[in-house]
Formats: sequence, C-alpha cells, structure tokens
Amino acid sequence: MSYYFLVPTTQQSQNGQTVTAPEYLSTDLAGVNFGSIPFGAEPLALLALTAPNSALAAETDVYAFPADTTTLLQASDVTTLGAYLSNLNLPSSFLVAGMTFQSVVRQSAQIALTLQYAEGPAGTNGASVFDQLVVGNTASASLQTIPTGVFSFADVDAADSVADSIVAVSQQFTQPIYVGGGSL
Repeated sequence: MSYYFLVPTTQQSQNGQTVTAPEYLSTDLAGVNFGSIPFGAEPLALLALTAPNSALAAETDVYAFPADTTTLLQASDVTTLGAYLSNLNLPSSFLVAGMTFQSVVRQSAQIALTLQYAEGPAGTNGASVFDQLVVGNTASASLQTIPTGVFSFADVDAADSVADSIVAVSQQFTQPIYVGGGSL
C-alpha cells in the first residue's frame, strides 16, 4: 500500500550539488524511502511512501491524500484540493465530486509527466509551461509546436487555457504509472 502526498519542492544542497528536492527532505522525509514524480519546472512533486507520515501530513503546504484512495471526493475535497493546486498555478479543472482519490492521484501523475515532457529539451527547455506558453490566459500556438513523442500537442486548441490543454494532453498517457513501488 502506498501513501500519497503533494509536496512543494525547493532548491537544496545535497552532497555539494544544488538539486530540486521535496521541501521536507532533511526533516519529515529523513531516512524515509519514497518515490517522487516532479511536476516539471513547477515547484511540486507527487510523493508515494510505503508508510504513513503524520509529520509530513501536518505540514501546512503539503496535501496528504487519504490512506484509502478508493474514497470518493466530496465537494469540500474538490474545493480544498482545487485551491491547493490553483495556488501553485496547476490544473484543477479535472476534479469532480464523486471521483475516487485514486483517480486524482493518477491524473496528478499524468499532469506531472506531461509537464516534464513539455518543459523538457523538446519543449520549453526547462522553463515553466505556464510562464513560456501563455498568451493572456490561453494556450499559445507555440504549445502546438512541441514535438510529438510520448505526448502530442498537435490538437491543442489555442483558445483553451494552458491548464485545460495540459489536462487533455495528459490523458493520452494510458499505461500504468509506477511510483514508490505501486502502480497508478
């Protein structure tokens, strides 16, 4: 069983190198084995732990998913998680009361992988999609120029928001996603 968290990332010094890592790496996560999927250049990672971590869950800037991810989202969960993601400029339009938290964790992982792809060498060269590919509040035509590979941005409607475009493209990834010893 895995326990899932959304955790901010920061620049940290590890073994003499500056790396981007989960914010609580040297405190709440010290000595803890975990899997992580960063949200590209965005300051967030999805973490999977093999045991509960009450200290991490208590951090005010961490979102802790319920241990039972078959639990259905209530309207209050949509509001809380939607606000958390929106504060980080990340998509939240996919959240719907009645979906399982497992679906939310998987969609979050898909979004993270899409952002990694879009912000990688083939896309914005490591810069945030939200900073580089926005015209007003909509996706720019340059989002459509990201080379096709694992994901295709060819059918992105430039009139859609960048967030909605990322959600739509992320759903192209239908293979299992493995993180922290479990699959989504």
